[in-house]
Formats: sequence, structure tokens, C-alpha cells
Amino acid sequence: MILDYVHLPSGKDSYPRPLVNVQLENLPEAPLTCLVDSGAVHNRFPKDFADGAGISLDDPDDEDTFFAGGVKYTGPIVRVQLRIASLEWEAPVCFISDWRQDFGLLGHEGFFRWFHLCFHAVDEKISLELSER
Repeated sequence: MILDYVHLPSGKDSYPRPLVNVQLENLPEAPLTCLVDSGAVHNRFPKDFADGAGISLDDPDDEDTFFAGGVKYTGPIVRVQLRIASLEWEAPVCFISDWRQDFGLLGHEGFFRWFHLCFHAVDEKISLELSER
């Protein structure tokens, strides 16, 4: 699958970036725009998406604390089903209650380890292929 780079949801004046729409289990009608971020360890989504999908965060697998844009965030990590178009996988996601971005992040542990991907920055495209695991 080859996808075009696009502008951040609130940054129409910014340059195009590798963004993809990710569907969360039980919430296919509301995909989340996510930045493919090679600097992020975990996938990071707003907690509202877990709430909307009925995902319990009461017994998380782990917790993540990190800094983004000079702000410290902490959130529970749980495994969930994710989808990009016809590509589906189960991966850990850190859900953040006070996330201040209008997009999520796709990181190493929940995205890069599941895909063969290539950034074609010169063409403003990203190619994705689900890895056989």
C-alpha cells in the first residue's frame, strides 16, 4: 500500500508528512489521523478513543512516561486491534488523557515492528506492507 503524505489536521500551512488514518477496534467510524514517528517508542492515542471503543484501561499491561513538545505525559499501555485500510494487527497503545495534539503517533513497538515500510520523502509518499510474523 502506498499513501501520500498529507498536512497535519490543524497545520494546513505546514509541510506534508507521513500521516495515516488508523481505525481502533470497535470504533471503525472514527479513524484517528496518526503521524508515523520513528522517534516514538509506543503508539500514542488520546484516551477518548479508548473510551469511545469501550476499551478498559483499568488493568494495563504497562505504563509509559515520555516528553513531547516539552510536555510530560503518562498513560496506560494496552494491546488493541488496529487497522489501516485492509491491514490489521494487534499492538500495544499508550492512551493519554491530556494529549494536546489533534493526531496520534505510531511508534516502534506498536507499528514499525509490524510493517515493512519505506519513506519516499522525495515523492511525499510512504509505502506499507504488513510483515508476516
